Amino acid sequence: MGIKCNGRDLFSISKEVGKQIYLGCDILVATPLRLIEMTKNSDIGLSHCSFLVMDESDRLLDSDFAKQTGAIIQQLPAKDQRTTVMFSATYNKKVDGLVEKFLKIDHVKLTITRALPAKLSQKFYWVEENDKYGKLLGVLNKLFKIETSKIIIFANNKSTCNNLKAQLENNNYNCLLFHADVSGPRVNILDDFKNGKIQILIASDALARGIDVEDVTHVINYDTPEAQQNYRHRVGRTARMGRKGTSITFVNDLTKIIVDLYDLVDGQGDLPQEMIALVEEKKKKERMFQTRNKGRSQLKAFTSGYFGEGSQYFSENPDMYTQEIETYNEVEIRTHDPEYYEE
Repeated sequence: MGIKCNGRDLFSISKEVGKQIYLGCDILVATPLRLIEMTKNSDIGLSHCSFLVMDESDRLLDSDFAKQTGAIIQQLPAKDQRTTVMFSATYNKKVDGLVEKFLKIDHVKLTITRALPAKLSQKFYWVEENDKYGKLLGVLNKLFKIETSKIIIFANNKSTCNNLKAQLENNNYNCLLFHADVSGPRVNILDDFKNGKIQILIASDALARGIDVEDVTHVINYDTPEAQQNYRHRVGRTARMGRKGTSITFVNDLTKIIVDLYDLVDGQGDLPQEMIALVEEKKKKERMFQTRNKGRSQLKAFTSGYFGEGSQYFSENPDMYTQEIETYNEVEIRTHDPEYYEE
C-alpha cells in the first residue's frame, strides 16, 4: 500500500489517511515537516525503514532544510543497514560533501543527463529594472506573431507574479498563475497550460523543479534567480525530450549570478555588451582579490540547529558549508528559495 502526505495542514491528518497509516504501509511519500510531525505524534515509526528516497536532495540538504532532513535521517536505521537513493538535477561541492556523509562508503553516483538541454538556445537581454515590463511585452508580441508559443515566465517572488498577471491581462494576454499562495488544485492549472488552453504561465520557483510539460517553447526569466542551480532548473522546463527550446533572461547591474550565466555559455553567442563589460570587470576584481588574499580563509563555518550526523559533519568540515562568503571585499549571504517547500 502506498500513502502520500503533503504539507498543506501540518497538524492534522485526515481520518482516512490516519486509518491507512495505522494499518501499516509499504511506501510513504511525504514532505519533511509533515513526516517529522507524524513521528512526533507517534503516528508512524521509521526505525524499520530500509529504503529512503530523497528527491530534489540538493534542496533537502541546504541550510533551510538540513535540520529537517537530519531529524528524519536520525530516526532511520544506520546508513549501512538501509538503502539510500538521492535524486537531483544539480549538485555542488558542498552538497556533495554531505551526500558522502549520509551514504555508504561504496555508494554509486550516476549522471544520466547533461547539465542543460542539448537543444536549448540561451538568450540574454540587458534591461534596466524599470524597463523590464515593456521589454517583456515586446518579446511576447513578437513571439506570438511568428509562431504558436507556450511560455513560462519566472519571477522571484509571488507579488511580482501577481502584478505581471494583472498587467498582461490588461494587455489582452490570458495567463495562468503558479506559486505557493495560489488557491485551488494546481493540477488543474497545469492541465490548462499543458493542453494549450492558456499559453502563458507565470510562476515562482515553485514550478522550477520536478514538473514536466513537454512542449514549452520558451522560458523567460523576468527576474534572474539568486542561484545558478535555480537558473538551470528553470531553463530545463523547455527543450525537453529532444525538442528545441529557448530561454530569455533579463540581466542588468543587479544580476547576482551574471558571471555564472556568462560562464554557462562560455562567453559565446550574441551577448549584450553591457553584460560582457560587467563580467570582465567582476573577474578582474576577483583575480586581484585572490592575489591579495592568497592563503587566507574566507569561509565562515555554518552549523545546523540539530544534533545528529549532519551537525557534527558541518562543524568538523567548515569548508564544506558556509553561511557567508566574501566576494570582492563584499560579504554575500547565501541565498535560498524556500518557497518550493513552503507547503
